[in-house]
Amino acid sequence: METIISVSNLTKVFNGKTVAVNDISFEIEKNTIFGLIGPNGSGKTTTQRMLTTILRPTSGRIKYKDHDLAHDDVNKVRQIIGYVPQGESLYGDLEILENFDIFSRAFDIDASKRKARFGELLTKLHLENRKK
Repeated sequence: METIISVSNLTKVFNGKTVAVNDISFEIEKNTIFGLIGPNGSGKTTTQRMLTTILRPTSGRIKYKDHDLAHDDVNKVRQIIGYVPQGESLYGDLEILENFDIFSRAFDIDASKRKARFGELLTKLHLENRKK
């Protein structure tokens, strides 16, 4: 089978002393379901954040297809991956359009293109009446 994600010797250390992820390696093959399980504090969320380019690893390597997440342009990588967290991911005190704006900036989308896309999304998600 084709390997889609390859993680080699991944480590994340915070503040030079707190080891959150310690030298893990795994591969995920195409068309498979992969579960990352472990007790609280075992580094699952930190690993997910590194896999989605939210955090940079202290050491080790993450490859998605032919993209090296440590060396490739993060914005290009973010355009081909997706992440849906278990909990609520929108900021509840912001309007829908403000949430759209925050998340679209992470992808470095031009301002005029963002605003045009917001209208499309509101329509597609049937949220026109709730945008404020």
